Amino acid sequence: IIGKDDERADEFRKLGMDVLALEAGDVKDYIPLLRELGKQMGIPERGAELAKYGENAFKTTLAMTEGLPSDQLKRVYLGHGPLGLVSFCKDDMLAEAGGINVLDCGTFDSAYPAISFEQIIAFNPDVIITTNPVSGKKITADPKWQRVRAYREGELYIVPYGPFGWMHDPRVTRFIGMQWLACTLHPDRCSIDIREETKKFNKLFLHLDLTEAQVDDIL
Repeated sequence: IIGKDDERADEFRKLGMDVLALEAGDVKDYIPLLRELGKQMGIPERGAELAKYGENAFKTTLAMTEGLPSDQLKRVYLGHGPLGLVSFCKDDMLAEAGGINVLDCGTFDSAYPAISFEQIIAFNPDVIITTNPVSGKKITADPKWQRVRAYREGELYIVPYGPFGWMHDPRVTRFIGMQWLACTLHPDRCSIDIREETKKFNKLFLHLDLTEAQVDDIL
């Protein structure tokens, strides 16, 4: 199973392998992908069930941020890497969750540009989201981040991780991630119990019955 545009498809076929090439760019692509994968594997009901969750995740997230005035969109610095000094432009859930990337992505050659601390100060984000638990701990232990308004105001959040990062691959984790992000950026508009949703997602996708302690570890 590979991406639709993967150039290795013909090579695999020449080796006598069955190849299923599916579109898997943005997180939205995973909704039809799950349905098709279920059909191809002879478990269409399972594929439809997972795809339905994805559809509902989008509906729930968009309902939370629908009608949000432009001046209430949160300007977000997305910190990546062990020190939080790498960001990323190819995010497919920030807009749905009521956020704006502080980076002017058209000025960077890389989808994951290195960012200096001085640039972060100049960006003056409303919120800092770090996708790496390690970087989150390092940021909180580093007094220089006090120079960033969002940090001083307590607007630093670490993306939940369990068993995969909710803004990482596999992208199905972004179904729960986008709901968490909307609730984090706009808690007054949050319409879900994120703890219960965490249990629901892990039960459905991973067949895990999480304890309260395990939910604590993830969140």
